[in-house]
Amino acid sequence: MSFSETAMGTVVNAQQGGEKEYVKAVLEMSRLFQVRQLSPWFYRDIIFHRFPEGKKQIEVLSTLHGFTDKVSLSYLLTLNSQGQE
Repeated sequence: MSFSETAMGTVVNAQQGGEKEYVKAVLEMSRLFQVRQLSPWFYRDIIFHRFPEGKKQIEVLSTLHGFTDKVSLSYLLTLNSQGQE
């Protein structure tokens, strides 16, 4: 059982190639986090977001939040359909 299956109730199938964009976004976010952590000049948002890494982080976060929003909406729709039966 994976983290996403446990925490969000959805299967990502990362090893079988499912949800490739989400898996790529998680890996890229990990890389960006490490770059930022090891670069003191990137600690402040106002500076970080002016560099390509900061712009990439915004893009990656959009992908991650989009996936989370999709899972949340699916869950709410499932709850609503079960409540109406």
